[in-house]
Amino acid sequence: MSNAVNSMDALTAKHCAQVISNCLFDIFHNWRSDKKKNKSENAITEEEAVAQCMLQMIVARTRSLLALSDGVSLSSKIEDIKLIDSIGMISVWRTMYEMVFMFHNIFIMPSSKEECKILFNIWQIRGYNNRQKCDSSNILLSKYNAQFNSEKIEISKLKKEVFQIIDTLNISQGAVEQIKMALKKESSMISGFLFKKENGKIISFEKISFEKSPSYLFKDGMDMLYTFLSMNSHASYLSVLQFGQLYNKNKEIHFLKTILTGVCFLASFFISDFCSYVKDAQSYYDMLSDQDKDMFDVFLSKKA
Repeated sequence: MSNAVNSMDALTAKHCAQVISNCLFDIFHNWRSDKKKNKSENAITEEEAVAQCMLQMIVARTRSLLALSDGVSLSSKIEDIKLIDSIGMISVWRTMYEMVFMFHNIFIMPSSKEECKILFNIWQIRGYNNRQKCDSSNILLSKYNAQFNSEKIEISKLKKEVFQIIDTLNISQGAVEQIKMALKKESSMISGFLFKKENGKIISFEKISFEKSPSYLFKDGMDMLYTFLSMNSHASYLSVLQFGQLYNKNKEIHFLKTILTGVCFLASFFISDFCSYVKDAQSYYDMLSDQDKDMFDVFLSKKA
């Protein structure tokens, strides 16, 4: 981390997270409002519509973590005594991390629109697969039968689009088979993917696990970030042990600073990627004050 981040205390990190979340909201709100005002909403692509939803989710996660940083009462009878639920906050931070990485993997890492479309379709298919696993014969779910059926048709359509795109690419047969395998699996497991190339030709299509994903976001020194998030958020003995040790040793404030600075990194990374991908979004970032942009620059210094 930069010296500026290392020297922050928890209150400063919280202030940065508040400013950054406000900036993200302003960028989204102004971009969206101008689209409505100019009656150009229909010009927004499906991918851009999804991107703006992801931006709103990043803002919501940041605001949720800020609210949790004020502490929670363990009983309505003692509202004046609050606990900072750092371990609970890490669970939210982890979902935020996953969203930031998936956006980066789908919309920023591909070197062509065709590659982006393949990743976008696989991500959609795996999302729909989640609902396909539901037992539609269950009386509680029977009212969703029409939705199950329409999404099954949509999955077939998305797969067909991928096959059509593959036919236009300079790609090895081995890489084609790897893409087909990613499509064939009725998996709902999300992960990143990487098109590996040699002399301009796609020679393989490799999975990127979340554990390995930090190296694609950060310059260095953050390789274990996702492992750290998982280690503290899973319902494991280690998670419970660390929860107890955290309060016995009064380390929760230091832990809080770590979480809030991490949130600032992720939110800054996301808006940088959003402005790179979404047409005209950069112009709304440029409207921010120099002071706010300087704050983003501090956190973006770690971006790969």
